Amino acid sequence: QIVDTQDGLNGNFITSKDLIIKNDERLGTVTLSLTKQFMQSELRGIIKMLAVTILGLNAIMFFAMAMSLRHILIRPLVELLSGANAIANGDFSRELHIRQQDEIGALARAFHDMKTSLNDVLREMNDLIGAIQNGQLATRSDIGRFRGIWRDLMGGLNSMIEAFAMPLTVATNALDRLSKGDIPEVITHACKGD
Repeated sequence: QIVDTQDGLNGNFITSKDLIIKNDERLGTVTLSLTKQFMQSELRGIIKMLAVTILGLNAIMFFAMAMSLRHILIRPLVELLSGANAIANGDFSRELHIRQQDEIGALARAFHDMKTSLNDVLREMNDLIGAIQNGQLATRSDIGRFRGIWRDLMGGLNSMIEAFAMPLTVATNALDRLSKGDIPEVITHACKGD
């Protein structure tokens, strides 16, 4: 409300004065007077608007973070868990499609390497079984291709093949000599079990 202030204003006002100048000539002054109640009402309105804006921005940021977490963390972990369960159930055909370059990606590469190692061990075991079934009792695993527990496992398979192949070879050689009329020396090789 514009008020003639020649007589002054009565009441509790917050006042601000400014000069009106045009082309370096002072034309007058402007005095703005506001009541404290008006200022408080305006400030409340501004605070409410800021609060609503901040809450809205927080909701948008929360949604964006949730979607990012889902894309970056949760979805790859679910895929890794599914892949691990498949491997645990003997299904090595499942491929992991994680190409991240962070810790999740490193974990996915470790799963891939583990699956490759298990496939190599299974392939080697199948080759040994096939060779033994075909009567190639001198066949052994190349344990130099493997590391850690896999080397121990393949070494154990070699020892197992040796444990049954050696007595069988000794007995076969003795029978072969007998069939030719050659009486071999007494078999002194100690064998266990059957």
